[in-house]
Amino acid sequence: MKKWIFRICFVAITVVIALAGIISYVTADGLATVAQVTKYVNVDGKDVKVEIFARNSGDRYAHPVFKVCELVNQAINYKLLHQDEEVTIDYAIYRFETDTAAYYNPKSRKYGMMTSLSKLYTKDCERVAYSFIKAAKYGIPVRLIYHRDADITARTTYDWFMKYMNDKCFFDETKKVSDFLQVRKAEWDLNYLGSEQMHNKQLLINHYLDWDGTEYHNAVNAMTSNVDSYMANTGLPVGSKDWTHTGYTISNHDKIYEANKRYFELTFQNYKVRPEFVNAVMDAHANNELNYEDEYFMCYFTPVPQEHTDAYDVVANPYARYVEQLNESKGQIKCYINNYHFSANQFSLKFASRLNDAFKNNTTEGNEFGCAINRSLVPANKEYQLLKGIGKLYLDKMTHGKDAMFYFGDTQEYITITGSINLELGEFCAKSNTGMVFKETEDSHEIYDCFYKTYLSTCMQ
Repeated sequence: MKKWIFRICFVAITVVIALAGIISYVTADGLATVAQVTKYVNVDGKDVKVEIFARNSGDRYAHPVFKVCELVNQAINYKLLHQDEEVTIDYAIYRFETDTAAYYNPKSRKYGMMTSLSKLYTKDCERVAYSFIKAAKYGIPVRLIYHRDADITARTTYDWFMKYMNDKCFFDETKKVSDFLQVRKAEWDLNYLGSEQMHNKQLLINHYLDWDGTEYHNAVNAMTSNVDSYMANTGLPVGSKDWTHTGYTISNHDKIYEANKRYFELTFQNYKVRPEFVNAVMDAHANNELNYEDEYFMCYFTPVPQEHTDAYDVVANPYARYVEQLNESKGQIKCYINNYHFSANQFSLKFASRLNDAFKNNTTEGNEFGCAINRSLVPANKEYQLLKGIGKLYLDKMTHGKDAMFYFGDTQEYITITGSINLELGEFCAKSNTGMVFKETEDSHEIYDCFYKTYLSTCMQ
């Protein structure tokens, strides 16, 4: 009897404390935001919320990774208000450092910053890794898969999570973290950082409660960044990783969430052997069970269906699709690329060649092409010569972006591609990656404008 009284009291106290925190955020004025764009579109009668995050090299307050920590905490807030509902969290990330922490409290003057913590949490900042432990302690099923630590062969991240598996849950002392948290380290051969990567940066949450009290459902968050290490004193990434990054959260879109959930399942279940993962993805593509598209969005997943050895698939690969549309367009055309890795291979050669065709054959005034790249593209490449002939190339830029923007004057379409995919053949043919296309019009192209502004900032670095 005493045990049950203790449990009831503990739950009551926990809920009161949590609600007090939520109410303080809801009723307080001047909540901070680091989203560069917040946009709503109507899909199947639902208000779909889109948030875009962008961080330029040197920025301290706008790193998209903070959103992972914030969304997990908002999922916990939802669970505290709806204890009878199941809240789920799925997270796939290529690289994960456990001491990396985020200021997720919008009342904090450091809201949106990243840092490194020697302990698990402070008043308004906590380790991203601990957020998942905490969610499990509140009874939220969490599945997490990552691929590598700072040391490629290490298992320090995995071992760190294992230390907390026997911790008791907040709501029931008979339950442990291990009852709700599954952590898997992909066992694919990293192949010298080549084509064997579980390269996702994908967070899926089915319910969360925003700080203003609004409930959202079926959220997909993704970004160009891994959970890398940060310097505690400056909040900047360590070493040479002070790069441009972008990210997004799409909430209330059931079909995008379901497509991402199916892909996460394939990745999570096939974490031991990469060829088995590839076969599962190919089967899903063959049955049209993965990629999704509507008037505003397209989500796509790799490996793409490999009918062509160069992966230049105009149906499943949006880079190919929109370059071909550039070739067909009769009006003004624009294309800007902000990408970490543009290597010489069959795909990039076909991609660059068709871009060259589009801009050489279309002489409309105001056409524009530009490309900001961190690594691999060099003057000796055929790709370099093809692209140099049609626009401006900015090499060795501090960017980890995986972004491209297309504008079509004749149809007044503004297209933005982002996700975890570099312009490299292995990204499309072998790795685990997610991608997103945002489709906008002349009347409303805030997302395109945000990514274009980030591209310009990258070029000026």
